Amino acid sequence: MPGIARPSTARAHNNSTCLSSRTKRMHNASPIVTFEKISAASRQPVLWKNRGGVTREIARQASTRDDTFDWRVSVADVDQPGPFSTFEHVDRILVVIRGDQMVIRRDDTALRLACWEPYAFPGEAPITAHLPSGPTRDFNLMVRRAHGRGSVHVHRDAESLAMTDGTAVLYCATGAFSIRALDDDGAPVELEEGDALRIDLDADMAFDVQPTRADSVLIDARIVPFVRATRPSA
Repeated sequence: MPGIARPSTARAHNNSTCLSSRTKRMHNASPIVTFEKISAASRQPVLWKNRGGVTREIARQASTRDDTFDWRVSVADVDQPGPFSTFEHVDRILVVIRGDQMVIRRDDTALRLACWEPYAFPGEAPITAHLPSGPTRDFNLMVRRAHGRGSVHVHRDAESLAMTDGTAVLYCATGAFSIRALDDDGAPVELEEGDALRIDLDADMAFDVQPTRADSVLIDARIVPFVRATRPSA
């Protein structure tokens, strides 16, 4: 999948509750940006078919072609070893965000994934997860290949994040963060552990990201569609 390899980096709503949502044209010729804060408490766990763990969906873009998705962001608790579900025509990026490690076996190759190391792989790949240090929690980005490309980065420090036309999902894995558009004089969005911020843009823009607690970690998932949405007239 284009984007991060190991190790390091029309709008549809999921069923979560949006604590805050706003759409704004920053200036006449500048980006139209939509912010959507999604609380950790709003996500319901869904038990896997093999009962080896649960998934909590953070955000998704529903497909216009069928009843699946163009992209999906979720967090999974993996309680026991077993095979990954397969997703045809989908590219995935996984990050272990809790637990010491996961060992995945693909064909005849075993690969150790340490915490905070993004790993990209095709959704069709026959992969089995082993948990030598016990259960893990994993962040997952899945993007349908025909729709666009995805990437994942891990941030710990204060910085300015440049974003482009498309969607970003910023997930507070630990600690807390304050996030504000650099061209916006409004109040920043505050994320606690488990909260996420979805940002949809129609052009390039920069955001100021500030950790507000020690040992905070932010997962930055980006989805850039191959076909750009048509910008509405002013």
